[in-house]
Amino acid sequence: MAKKTKSALVTGGAGFIGTHTVLQLLKEGFHVSIIDNLDNSVPEAIDRLRHLAGPVLSSRLQFFLIRDYIHVMDLADGHLAALKKLFDSEDIGCVAYNLGTGRGTSVLEMVSAFEKASGKKIPIELCPRRPGDATEVYASIEKARKELDWSAKYGIEEMCRDQWNWASKNPYGYCPQP
Repeated sequence: MAKKTKSALVTGGAGFIGTHTVLQLLKEGFHVSIIDNLDNSVPEAIDRLRHLAGPVLSSRLQFFLIRDYIHVMDLADGHLAALKKLFDSEDIGCVAYNLGTGRGTSVLEMVSAFEKASGKKIPIELCPRRPGDATEVYASIEKARKELDWSAKYGIEEMCRDQWNWASKNPYGYCPQP
């Protein structure tokens, strides 16, 4: 009988308790995935964990990054809100606004939502974080909400559904065919 791979997902795995738990799981032979928004930790905690685990155990550790994905129509509406303010205001000058949902989504959450929208299994390869990658990126949308009266309306489920719908109806993008 083939030996089963033991896997564990540790949310908050970059925190004080989480890193200790992850190290113990690695020592016990688990493949460990960490999802953490780093509210109570820092990216260096993962680097330290890899150092403590050593290269053999670190090969069984995955850390997932968080991003702020935005629906294309929310982005279009945000630009429209900014243009309206530009034309309705005097002496506005140059002003920047962050457009996003204000919520982070992991790549695995996005893959899951896209699998649901498409009805297809998406093959994935879990790899270590690339050097220099930010662990968490999402927009601070308060300024856009206050000054533009704008906020995102759609979540990742709608994003994936609408993108799949568009791509299914336009398999060659804007070209009639290849």
